[in-house]
Amino acid sequence: MNKKSIVFLSIFLATAVLIAGGVLWYSGEVKKEAEMVQKQAEEQQKKMEEEQKKQEEDLVSNQEEKYDLLKDLDVNTWKTYESKKVGVKIKYPEDWEIVELENEKAGFALRSPKYIPTKSGIVIYDGEIYVDGHANPKQLSIENLFNTFDDGSGLLFSRYEHEDIVINRWKGVYFPNIDDEEESYNILGDKQMFSFDYEYQKNEKISEISQILKKIVENFEPL
Repeated sequence: MNKKSIVFLSIFLATAVLIAGGVLWYSGEVKKEAEMVQKQAEEQQKKMEEEQKKQEEDLVSNQEEKYDLLKDLDVNTWKTYESKKVGVKIKYPEDWEIVELENEKAGFALRSPKYIPTKSGIVIYDGEIYVDGHANPKQLSIENLFNTFDDGSGLLFSRYEHEDIVINRWKGVYFPNIDDEEESYNILGDKQMFSFDYEYQKNEKISEISQILKKIVENFEPL
């Protein structure tokens, strides 16, 4: 190899090393930039979540200050609602809202003024009662009827405290506490069972709403 070739090869190798070094340096800078952008995005997301949580807490706090559930305990002031889909007539507090559920197989909800849907789509609920009907043409007991459901309802009887009750001649079963999130009355009609469920945040049952639930059950009528 002559001197010219050696010089050319040396220049080529030096250039290749410089280019490779430049590529590695640029890749490192791009990686650092990407990591910094990712970190900024995570910090911004965390900040937004903290702000959203504070707004939700403020909403709950303000709502609790504005509305007193005690006034809802007077049945004499309640409205009447009939649902042909569920086959039931009920009385409910005048300031509460009736909400027909989108699921055709489900019944309807009773929302108290303490029910707060937030902008994030997360729902903070201190007061939502669900009313539903279940066909029972064979006039099965509630436990046997639950065993026909495909959602594991039959297991409630072995897992949770419950008691047999009678409401205005209608036999039923009462579950005071299901997973610390639900209170449930299930009442047998002639060929149908009616369910009244109060769902609440875990371990945060509100005694006034529990009393309202009981009054709703005591005053319901099958259609």
